[in-house]
Amino acid sequence: MRQTVETPTLTLRALTPDDAAAVARILGDARVAKMLRVVPHPLPAGAAERYIARRGGGVAPEHALAIRGKGETALRGVVSVKFFADSDGARIGFWLDPAWQGKGVMSEAAAGVADALFEDGAPWLAAEVHAGNPAARRVLEKLGFAFDDTRDPAQARLDATHWRARRLDPTRAKA
Repeated sequence: MRQTVETPTLTLRALTPDDAAAVARILGDARVAKMLRVVPHPLPAGAAERYIARRGGGVAPEHALAIRGKGETALRGVVSVKFFADSDGARIGFWLDPAWQGKGVMSEAAAGVADALFEDGAPWLAAEVHAGNPAARRVLEKLGFAFDDTRDPAQARLDATHWRARRLDPTRAKA
């Protein structure tokens, strides 16, 4: 996985220990925590540091990219990537500061990460979305993910060939 992903208005880079306070603030927000399967609320002391230690630095199999506006230092959210040991695919997940929700930030960030993963050879991406998180589902639908709604969380998948076809189709708006 690339250490840096650039989009038209965002820069995504590996989390660092300097991000711990912002990670704790955002993940400690009940509105964010309730949408994430593995984040307890209230967030225990030291949880942000442990999160960064496990996912920061861009080290496989799992890492997280901090979302920032170009030229800005404030953390807006994270796109995480977990590579599967038994295949070439990856699972993406994401979370966003409520102050930035509904502004297209996550659609742009997730599309940038998908572009990077597919350009680097990933054949497919997976994601999961809980029924109570329609905003995350909309982000994934914009990217072209197909859903299996037979369980909660719903499982979603996006193949590289489908992604490339959607990106090349001039009649479709870009994610």
